[in-house]
Amino acid sequence: MSIQEDSKIEYMSRINQVVDYIEKNLDQPLKLNDIASIANFSPYHFHRIFTSLVGETPFDYIQRLRMEKAVWKLQNEPKMSIVAIADYCGFGSAALFNKAFKKYFGICITQFRKSDRAFTIPEGKPLRKIGKVE
Repeated sequence: MSIQEDSKIEYMSRINQVVDYIEKNLDQPLKLNDIASIANFSPYHFHRIFTSLVGETPFDYIQRLRMEKAVWKLQNEPKMSIVAIADYCGFGSAALFNKAFKKYFGICITQFRKSDRAFTIPEGKPLRKIGKVE
């Protein structure tokens, strides 16, 4: 293996550690400095490498996972309150959750709850459980 291939494998391993951490701590505040330190990169290099390997920025990745988790909760636990879902998914408040949801999907949460159609994330990919970087 070349040095470049070894580096890429090492970087993917580090990023996968971060992906695991994010998935386990999605309900907690996730700061760039903290998640970069898990991969043992500076925040600048971590952001650049993560974006290159995952295909989205760390913030966008975290936001998408939170939205996917929230949509699942909204669809499968209709009696769960918006406040409880916001907290469960790592949003700081119901207001932040509402604002992010409307920006992400173009409709408010109450409209979503009344709808029975399948939802996709904005890029057109179906909502799914995230896997590892390959």
